[in-house]
Amino acid sequence: MIEAVIGFVGVIIGSFITVAKEVVLTRLERKRNGTYSAMRVVCELDHFVDTCVGVVCDDGTVEGFLAGKSDDGHEYAAAQVECPKELTFADDIDWKSIGGGLMYRALALPNRLAQANRFVDFWGRTPSFPYLTEYFEARQESYSELGMEALALAADLRGMFGIPPRHDPNWKAGRDPKAIFQETLSKFQKPSKAESTPMPAAPQEGTK
Repeated sequence: MIEAVIGFVGVIIGSFITVAKEVVLTRLERKRNGTYSAMRVVCELDHFVDTCVGVVCDDGTVEGFLAGKSDDGHEYAAAQVECPKELTFADDIDWKSIGGGLMYRALALPNRLAQANRFVDFWGRTPSFPYLTEYFEARQESYSELGMEALALAADLRGMFGIPPRHDPNWKAGRDPKAIFQETLSKFQKPSKAESTPMPAAPQEGTK
């Protein structure tokens, strides 16, 4: 009887160890897949950020001169950096291993890019020669917003999966992508009602 009980307990313990081992191995595999997938996404986001910087810094000039010239000799602003048509990620990314919130933000970014390009294309169809001001402002504002979202998403993925921060020796102090995007977006921020409404002048002494 005692031997039977010991044998039964041994079977239970053995089954528990087997299940626990499978759970641990599954979690380790999921973690490895998550880290690998996050790295693939981050690398694509880093590249996309560089592209956004190029678009934002493009004002249609080369060395201070309008880059385009018509057949009759008139100069006009011409884009030197093409807006990316799409943002794609590698096919082998295990999206479920990244987590719902981060996965949604990554998969939503291509849609935001498409919306931004439609906005830019609209202003491109109604150019104001020679500087095409509205067109280039649409590019700069839209791609600064996209760049900021890509930077934030890459930072969150790095933090969650222990991916080292990116360091580019070409970035000058205070001129990293985030600073460029923030400086550009500040030009398009509308003043709040309190900021735009002048304060009434204080009454001078002797007046009612």
